[in-house]
Amino acid sequence: LFTLRAYLLLGIGDMPAVAKLMCMKGHNGLHPCRFCKIRGLRVPNARGNAHYVPLNRARHPDAGDTPHYDPAALPMRTHQEMLRQALDVESAPNPTQAQQRGRDSGMSGMPLLAVLSSIWLHLSFPVEFMHLVWLNLIPNLTRLYTGDFKGLDSGDGDYELAEAVWENIGRITGAAGSTIPSAFGARVPDLAKDRSHMIAETWCIWTMFIAPVVLRGRFVDEKYYRHFLDLVRLLDLCLQLEIKREDIDEIRVGFIEWVRKYEEYV
Repeated sequence: LFTLRAYLLLGIGDMPAVAKLMCMKGHNGLHPCRFCKIRGLRVPNARGNAHYVPLNRARHPDAGDTPHYDPAALPMRTHQEMLRQALDVESAPNPTQAQQRGRDSGMSGMPLLAVLSSIWLHLSFPVEFMHLVWLNLIPNLTRLYTGDFKGLDSGDGDYELAEAVWENIGRITGAAGSTIPSAFGARVPDLAKDRSHMIAETWCIWTMFIAPVVLRGRFVDEKYYRHFLDLVRLLDLCLQLEIKREDIDEIRVGFIEWVRKYEEYV
């Protein structure tokens, strides 16, 4: 005879939910990442409290001692370090000190799940793909391509699509549903008219099947189209039903290079 026990191995949810589960400051904190210790930066002279985590921050007035992070060698968190930081917050002599310690570490207290021996704080809470990619990365890329991202212009880049070009892409996208079998998923609407009806499924269908066709030849500089195709290839690897060890290595190296090019191109 033996005692049957259940062991919790993973905790999954969107970023705010997982931040609460892990007792972390979350994606707008000074140290927002639950895997590494990269330090966030605010937009200079902006009213908002949001923090962003560019790799290259050499020209930022608050770059500090780290003007550039190497994405292949980020300062990673460890389980024991996160436990110590959580205890440090909880042992603070007053709320002000607790807030300051939490700000400096990204932890806001000791997670209840930390008592489970099967849980490793730095490993057991993976990224939730739907919100990260389909409801964040891809919509933001389209906003960037259409000059509608947080009031930013294209700077030194040349990636913005003319309004007439985007309207044409939207019309083709909307019409494509008439010839795409329903087995592929929900019909993708005209993105140029209204993106509010886009859901994770339709963003996925557009990205993987439609966008590589309708974006071809649309950018003034072809490198932006190739950069988008690199992303599609990486996402395709991530969506495989079976991911091999060599695929994991390719995904890791591929996203490192994709982010480097993103910062260089934009």
